[in-house]
Amino acid sequence: MRHGDLVSRLTADVDALDIAFLVAIGPIAAAVMIGVALITILA
Repeated sequence: MRHGDLVSRLTADVDALDIAFLVAIGPIAAAVMIGVALITILA
């Protein structure tokens, strides 16, 4: 495997992780933060 191939594969992996964060982890984290904020405000 050449150096350029390795760099392009690592870049693709980072892009895939970025998309996974935006699709899965981001909304879950936002829901938890909003829930905690509402509980704090209403309690």
